[in-house]
Amino acid sequence: AGVGDDGVSGRDGDGDDVRLAPAEKALLDLVLSLPPPPRSIRSCWVAHMLQPSAYQLDCLRLFGAVLPHSNALAVTDEPSAAFTEWWQAALDGRCPLKGEVPLPDLSVDWDKGIDSCPTLIAEVTATSLEFVEDDAAAEEVLTQYRRYIAAASWAGLQRLSPGAMADLAWHAHQTDPTRYAAYFADRQLPMMDHEPCGELNPADAAWLTNSAAAWATLFPHVPPPAYGSHSLGPCCCCADQKIAEDKRIKEEAERRRAAAATARQREAEAKAAAEAERQRARERARLDEAERKAEAASAEAARLTAEAKAREAAEAKEAKLKRAKEAAAKAEEAARRKAEQLQEEKRRLAEAEAEERRAAFKQRLEKIREL
Repeated sequence: AGVGDDGVSGRDGDGDDVRLAPAEKALLDLVLSLPPPPRSIRSCWVAHMLQPSAYQLDCLRLFGAVLPHSNALAVTDEPSAAFTEWWQAALDGRCPLKGEVPLPDLSVDWDKGIDSCPTLIAEVTATSLEFVEDDAAAEEVLTQYRRYIAAASWAGLQRLSPGAMADLAWHAHQTDPTRYAAYFADRQLPMMDHEPCGELNPADAAWLTNSAAAWATLFPHVPPPAYGSHSLGPCCCCADQKIAEDKRIKEEAERRRAAAATARQREAEAKAAAEAERQRARERARLDEAERKAEAASAEAARLTAEAKAREAAEAKEAKLKRAKEAAAKAEEAARRKAEQLQEEKRRLAEAEAEERRAAFKQRLEKIREL
């Protein structure tokens, strides 16, 4: 559903314009100038906007302003070449993103928002599509939405249900988030928050009952809100049956949500077990690698020890040979000196013998002379 020039898109029933601040207008122009995202991202964006308080809180925290959106943006099933190029330039990664860039935490409840639009479309289709071709019917849808805003303001904390047609207009209004916030701010009203309903988060049947009571007080001659063929208006003979059916649907939804939560828990446990097993495998691999390195270090130490022993043996052998050579040299030197001593003794002995012979000859010569 598009947003028209009326109380839903920025003008109330009297035609007063809701004007955007210059910064908001500049941000909207920037968003409109970017390549439109593919349907998968657009659906998540819409689901986020359908929880307007969470959307505003997240936008102000991340951007300092509410990120605008326009239903005039084109819808594509796959990322366009322009979007992929912009994505790569903005995030330096491929599209779709696969975890290379840290993502911000968002306060949106995806379980409530993700199936709200398909559920509403089914309800609107079951109610009436006359507004698509008939301007008067479309204006009546917007009038119903204005009544709902008035009734919700009157009811205060009591929860009301808008009915399929007004809910459609409400969805369209919320997907123009800057004008949605400005609409209530201009009227000095608290911004009307929205809880998306669907199979995962079925509406409380009491909300339609509350709406019927509010319509009876504020708009006594106007049929109260309805969804599809389920009405709590003038023909309410099946209200008890509807409440029982809604209770059953809600219980079934709760059961499904519990089953989904159990499945997610089991999946998380399986992932944790798988991660623990991977961690153990990495630890075993680390220990095996450490053992291999220890064995290699031990083998290297043994090799170095053997080399050292071989070196020591060779050095000992060389030292022993050196000592033997030194001993032989000393023995040879001693023998030489001994030989020299013997030679000297022989010389002295020969000299002594010669001296004795000379003395004996001299004595005989003296004796001869005496004779």
